[in-house]
Amino acid sequence: MTLSFSGKVLRMLGMLALCFTATGCLQFGTMKQGDMQWVQTNTTQPRAGHAYLIRGFIGLFSYGIDRMTEKVATTGVAAHVFQEDQTAVLGQTIVDKYRAVNGQHEPLVLVGHSLGADDAIKICKMLEAEHIPVDLLITVDATKPPSVPGNVKVCYNYYQPSMFDGTGILRGIPLTLEPGAQTQLYNLNIRGERKDLLEWDTNHVNIDKNTKIHAEVVKHVIETCPTREQWVAMHGKTDLTKVLPTPVKSTPTTQRSLQTISNSNAGAQ
Repeated sequence: MTLSFSGKVLRMLGMLALCFTATGCLQFGTMKQGDMQWVQTNTTQPRAGHAYLIRGFIGLFSYGIDRMTEKVATTGVAAHVFQEDQTAVLGQTIVDKYRAVNGQHEPLVLVGHSLGADDAIKICKMLEAEHIPVDLLITVDATKPPSVPGNVKVCYNYYQPSMFDGTGILRGIPLTLEPGAQTQLYNLNIRGERKDLLEWDTNHVNIDKNTKIHAEVVKHVIETCPTREQWVAMHGKTDLTKVLPTPVKSTPTTQRSLQTISNSNAGAQ
C-alpha cells in the first residue's frame, strides 16, 4: 500500500524519532513568527548590512538559529529570525523592498538550517528573478535544496552526511550551482575536511546549536558587513542610502572545498 505522506511530514517524523534517541534533542525552541517590518534595505546599525535567518521545519528544533541571530546582532549587524513556513511571504517582502531601492542597499545576508536552509536558497532564486544580488548565503545541513543561483556572490554550506543520506531527512548534502553561475561555493563537510567543527554530539537536529559553527557564521557575516566607517570610506560617500554593497572577499578554508562553476563546465553537473 502506498502512503500519501508529504515530504515535510516524513521529514518531521524522522526528526521526532531522532529526538527521542539523540542527546539534548528534547530541548525545544520558539515557534514565534518573524515580523515583516524587520525587512529593511538600509539600517542605522554599527555595521552595514542585514542578515535574515530561517529556522528549520516549524522552528521547534532550531532554537540554535535564535542564538545564532543574537550573536550576529551583537557584532553590530541588523539580524532577525523567521519561521520556515514564512518563506513565501519573507521572500516576497525582501523582493519588494530591495527592488524598490533600485540597487541602493546594504549587504544582504541569508542564513538557514535544515528546511530553512533549503528555503533560504529558494528566496535567493526569487531575488535572482528581479536581478537582486545576495552578498552572502550560509546553509547548515540543507536537506533537499535547489541549486544555488548566480545572484549569490558567496555561499558557505556546512553539512554532515549520515545513515539517512538516501532519505532526504536528518542529514545535510553538498550544494550545487545553477549552470553558468559564478558563485564562490564552499561545501564544508564537518565529518570530512572540517572535522575541527564537530562537537561530540553533533547531529542534524542540533547542528544549528553547534557553537563552533556559530563562530564561523559570525566570522563570515562580519567579513561581508563592514563597519559604518568602512562602508562610507569604501564608497566615498556619506549618504548610506545611495551606495552599492561591496562585500569583503573571504579566503577559502581549503581549496578542495571551493567550487566555482562557469559556463565551460556547467554541463558536468
